[in-house]
Amino acid sequence: MDSLRAGAVTALTEDTIVKIVKRLALLFALSATIALPGGYFSLEYSNGVQHLETVAQVKVEAINRLARVNPDLWMYQVLRIEELLQSDRVLRRNERVTVSDAAGEVILAVGAPSEAPIIMRTFPIYDSGRTVGHVEVAHSYRNVIYGTVAAGLLGVLLGGLVYATLLVLPMRALRRVTAALNKETEARNAAAALSRAVTETANDAIVIADGSGAIVGWNPAAERMFGYSQAELIGQPLTLVLPQRYHQRHLEGIRRVQTGSSWNVFGKSVELHGLTKARREFPIELSLSAWETPDENYFAGIIRDISERKQAEEALAERDSRYRAVVEMSSDGFWAVDQDGRLLDVNEAYVRRSGFTRDELVGMHIVDLDAKESAADIASHIEAIRDKGADVFDTLHRTKGGVTWPVEVTVRHRLDRKGQFLCFLRDITERRRVEEERRRSAELLQARTAELERSHQLLQALTAVQESVQEEERKRIARELHDELSQKLTVLKLQTALALSTFAQGDSDLNRQLKDIDSLLTETMHSVSQIATNLRPVVLDELGLVVALRDLVERFSERTKIECEFSVHPPDLSIDDKLAMPLYRMVQESLTNVARHAEASETTVSLHRDGSGMLTLSISDNGKGVSDEDRPGRGSFGLMGMRERAAMLGGELRVHSRSGAGTLIEIVIP
Repeated sequence: MDSLRAGAVTALTEDTIVKIVKRLALLFALSATIALPGGYFSLEYSNGVQHLETVAQVKVEAINRLARVNPDLWMYQVLRIEELLQSDRVLRRNERVTVSDAAGEVILAVGAPSEAPIIMRTFPIYDSGRTVGHVEVAHSYRNVIYGTVAAGLLGVLLGGLVYATLLVLPMRALRRVTAALNKETEARNAAAALSRAVTETANDAIVIADGSGAIVGWNPAAERMFGYSQAELIGQPLTLVLPQRYHQRHLEGIRRVQTGSSWNVFGKSVELHGLTKARREFPIELSLSAWETPDENYFAGIIRDISERKQAEEALAERDSRYRAVVEMSSDGFWAVDQDGRLLDVNEAYVRRSGFTRDELVGMHIVDLDAKESAADIASHIEAIRDKGADVFDTLHRTKGGVTWPVEVTVRHRLDRKGQFLCFLRDITERRRVEEERRRSAELLQARTAELERSHQLLQALTAVQESVQEEERKRIARELHDELSQKLTVLKLQTALALSTFAQGDSDLNRQLKDIDSLLTETMHSVSQIATNLRPVVLDELGLVVALRDLVERFSERTKIECEFSVHPPDLSIDDKLAMPLYRMVQESLTNVARHAEASETTVSLHRDGSGMLTLSISDNGKGVSDEDRPGRGSFGLMGMRERAAMLGGELRVHSRSGAGTLIEIVIP
């Protein structure tokens, strides 16, 4: 309403000013329009009259002298009079002088005829005090009229300019002032609207009272909080929503303000109780302010229902009480520390461990007890914990007697108004002792493991030497069996065959015995060949690993009736002699395991070298799979031996197996 009234007043003032400015501009314009021709005409007219009078006086004086000299005949001296009229000055253009006698008879007229309008002056001619004639001077004012008209036109132009100037400049200033006033009015309206919106939508109750304490404003939040509608409370005393015990203090504060004194509750938040329409008390927080107008003092109160906060504070107090009991019963030490690092509280456990009394500890700084961190370190640590919210770290504390002891500190920063740090301090002396024993045990274990590793490496080296010696011995024995025993058996077989052919028609018993000997020799030769091959296949030394493996696979398939395939990549793969025999033995051992345990119908042997030089030997079957007990390291000496061979070659043995899904053994050698 005030903003609308202010806008109406502004509009009324603007209209009035516009009218006044227009009238003043018109007045000044008319003045300028009239002043120029009027001034010009007045000046010219005054100059013309003065000129006429001057000319007439000069001429009359000259004729008077002539009349005094010849009183009776002066009027007949026309030439003399004309000379007198023209002797002193030349007449102006459009100016005429006429001389007449006493009877009015024109004696002489000098000058051009005068054009209307004219001005004229007549002067008497005296002789001895009597009038003997007249001198008439006439002047045309037509040029003055023309000049006045021209001046009038200039006046109109000047008046228009004055009118425009006086109208435009003030109006422009007026528009600026009006725009400023409108802007201020809009700002006030916006502020008023914002104030109303804030008041209407605020969650806190907003109550406005006049200087006598009567309620003049009551927002919706106040209606919800106290249960009264705005209509019910407007004009009612503010004490209606306060319990009886606050009434006297409230009235004293009102009187203090009315007498010009201050009230110490202004600008502060105070906690008290409100009273609802149902006469139920509830805790509130009141913020009170005041302002003055020329007519009245006003109070504004912002009221917040703090019932939930009070309940939370009570719950927190109860929790703190229980927490305190737990802290006191704890075997770990406890600190409550302020934001500067000073102890606010400690529990009995820390008192006993530190040797200080509780009174001595409260107020001490952390640096007085921490034997590891400096004051700067502690300040930096406090800042870091404030940022993180919590921390766990180890440090050293100092007892009253100066003895240090290790402590594990668990600290949490409380996000409340106090911002305290809650610290639990655990004596970790025993843990440090155990950790030290573990460390020494770990060092001892590491040393023994290193020694065992060296022993293992030595054993591998010895095993490699043993394998080499065994292979050489097998090679020698196999060659002797092949070269000597096989040859001798061959000779015996030939001799037996010769004997059979010699005694073919002889004694049947002898023939039968010779045939038995021949059969036994055949079996013996086959056994010797098999033994020699098992000891050291000759084909391995003569034709290489690939051919030896193909021969091994074929013989395995013939002997066990298990279908076995062999593949090699690239086809021209060449294997170093140092790798050939161990790889052959591992394939031999794997196929033996397949025949004994796998219950397989198919098996595959593959030898492959990739582009990086990695050599992979794989043996797979479709049998029942390898049980956990048969895996390397679980008691299977065959697989363990293969693993050792792979390790001696700088490679690795991998076993992949699932029950019922067969087994895949891979030997990977870089």
